Amino acid sequence: MRAICLFIGLFLAKLAWASGISSMERVRLGGVEQAIGIHGEDTSKPLLLILHGGPGFSELLLFRSYNRGLERDFVVVNWDQRGAGLSFDPQAPASSLRIGQIEADAHELVTLLKQRFGRKKIFLLGHSWGTVLGTMLARDYPEDFYAYVGVGQVANLIENEKVSLAYVLDKARQDKNAQAIRELEGLQGRYPSGGKQGVEDLKTQRNWLLRYGGVFYGGMNYRKMFEGVHTEEEALYRDAQSDKGEALSLATLWPELLQLDLTRTARTFQVPVYFLLGRADFNAPWQIARNYFDQIEAPHKALVMFERSGHFIPFEEPAKFNQFMHGLSALD
Repeated sequence: MRAICLFIGLFLAKLAWASGISSMERVRLGGVEQAIGIHGEDTSKPLLLILHGGPGFSELLLFRSYNRGLERDFVVVNWDQRGAGLSFDPQAPASSLRIGQIEADAHELVTLLKQRFGRKKIFLLGHSWGTVLGTMLARDYPEDFYAYVGVGQVANLIENEKVSLAYVLDKARQDKNAQAIRELEGLQGRYPSGGKQGVEDLKTQRNWLLRYGGVFYGGMNYRKMFEGVHTEEEALYRDAQSDKGEALSLATLWPELLQLDLTRTARTFQVPVYFLLGRADFNAPWQIARNYFDQIEAPHKALVMFERSGHFIPFEEPAKFNQFMHGLSALD
């Protein structure tokens, strides 16, 4: 009997493995080779495409470490956008890093995934900068998606940065931090702006924002967040020149992002829309995203606040985030 049970157990394990997928691949999008990771325990589950933040900030390692539970409910596709992570190519011209081109890459990827897995629609999730792409895709190609989820939703970059600067300057004044006050007051009148100086100003503002609790909730920080990364793909990223890709993406796309106002250009959707916002998020201030949410027209919409999160909800409150996504998976 024990031998029979062991045989049945091994047989079922092989069936489960045979129906799943764990693959790192390269695909050609917009004429450029780009990296994707496809992971799921059951390929009959709905597809979920994750659009990372940054721009240029690959999040595959983070999602695979903190949110592997998603792979029970979805076939999860993490895409390193052109210029990011494993897709960074030092020979590629910076001129190819444009919002319109990256949206076109994303649409091409969605089409490839639908064809490969035989699906009519997929789920779409954007985080931070990825919400810009996600919002545009959901607006422009509603026939491709069951729903759009915006995590740390961006609405209007200029308003975002004004609110973020006011928040951190107030915190610095409360703390009587002379250096912070001097540096942050020095940004007033010109922040935010494009060009090299604008990116340097952004770095200054974000350094103080991180210190004063506007990026993460509680004692979390980038170092602690990445200490939680434990996944087999880590070795692939050690030589990926991710920092160079992120710097190039930010420097190139920042001026274009400052012209963005989704509250004016993306208010009507033909797919369900969900916003997941962190109460401690002043990187993409939740109040602005909430106001944008109130203006949106969609077949169904819902806003969920994460009280113990800042800008990185999936990695700050992974259990609550995974549970929300589990419920969403039933909509396909």
